[in-house]
Amino acid sequence: MTLALAALLAGLASAPLPPPSAPPAAPAASDPVGTIREAEHRFRAALEAGADREALARLAAEYVDYEEVARRSLGRLWGRQPPADRRALVAALRALLEETYLAGLRPRAGAGAGASASAAIDVALARRAGREAEVRVVAGAGADRVPVVLALARGKDGRWRIHDAVVAGIAILEGYQQQFPQLLELGGMKRLLATLDEERRALHPGGGAPR
Repeated sequence: MTLALAALLAGLASAPLPPPSAPPAAPAASDPVGTIREAEHRFRAALEAGADREALARLAAEYVDYEEVARRSLGRLWGRQPPADRRALVAALRALLEETYLAGLRPRAGAGAGASASAAIDVALARRAGREAEVRVVAGAGADRVPVVLALARGKDGRWRIHDAVVAGIAILEGYQQQFPQLLELGGMKRLLATLDEERRALHPGGGAPR
């Protein structure tokens, strides 16, 4: 799955990292494109500064709405779950996504001023309707450039946060919307949480998940 700046993070992981440029002006709450540009800049700066896994996870949590991912994944079933189960699902989903997309995100050697162009991130608004927006991002370098559409929603605090990503025409959230209700039906929240934990552990079968 992605999320969490899924392909944006994948692009940063595969691209040589140029030194951070001057920070962009803080985006207005009504600007989803500015939000993604800000996130891209802050991740580059954090990686260049040698940020550890926990710091990157905290940063990602500012731009990814894990609760919204969980809510949309369950659809009408979300409201039927006890608050404690909802919190457990959000935590399990966040752990899986962080393990999937942050574990391998590391600064790369050889970054320099000449790397800026090859590692550019192109960001453009694809659609906006009320509190929903889609932002098209092309990340990476050369033949490895990765196009992705990030879906964002504007929260009650006015901030835009990511809740889905479309890569190669496939919306990540659609997979969860199919899988989660089935797991709930088969074994309740316990079964769903166990499956997410198994998927997380399977990412590092040797037992040594990178931190």
